Amino acid sequence: MDTICECKLYIRFFERDPSFLDFFEIFEDPNARVMASHDFHQADKIAFEKGGLGFKGFTIGMAKDMETDGVATGWGARYKRGGEVGFYGYKHSDKALHKKLYQYVIARKTPLKRPYYGVSHLTEFVEVQEGKKGREAKYCLCPNISRSNFEEVSFLMEKNLSSECNLLHKALIKLNPDLTLVNMGFGAAEEKIYYHNFKTPNQINNYIF
Repeated sequence: MDTICECKLYIRFFERDPSFLDFFEIFEDPNARVMASHDFHQADKIAFEKGGLGFKGFTIGMAKDMETDGVATGWGARYKRGGEVGFYGYKHSDKALHKKLYQYVIARKTPLKRPYYGVSHLTEFVEVQEGKKGREAKYCLCPNISRSNFEEVSFLMEKNLSSECNLLHKALIKLNPDLTLVNMGFGAAEEKIYYHNFKTPNQINNYIF
């Protein structure tokens, strides 16, 4: 509805550069830090490629629960098995580790339990996070984003937002005009909006809470 549930920061790496391990200090739990660092070293080559489907770059991140003020950390990467491309992720919070798997499917062939309510502009592929038993899957669009088309992508993604989410989007852009809407996703009871700052890339210090 009109409640902000969670805020996330993603940090993406497109090279297996050892200096990037400094960023892994966001993992306060030493076991999580070791596991994430191991995956960074062992990730498939496709994890670091900028092109292709899905979330690009080996990714680490933080998530802040806006109700409890709790902070979780996580990491993930694309992988390829045979001809199939997927994305795996881990979320660490309260000393518990949860694994998530995402698959990329052709949008018009996706067997949905409900229609794409309010989504006017689908991408060719959709990222699907299968829900736990008894829960509905979550979906995220897969726009092909580049510096030459991000304004067009942003315009189309904005058209997909619900009226409540659109109000939030406009308020966020007013607070920080450098943010660009680059993607959106949704589940049975949630809506996600993704932003990138094209004007000051890699300046993350002010965003870590």
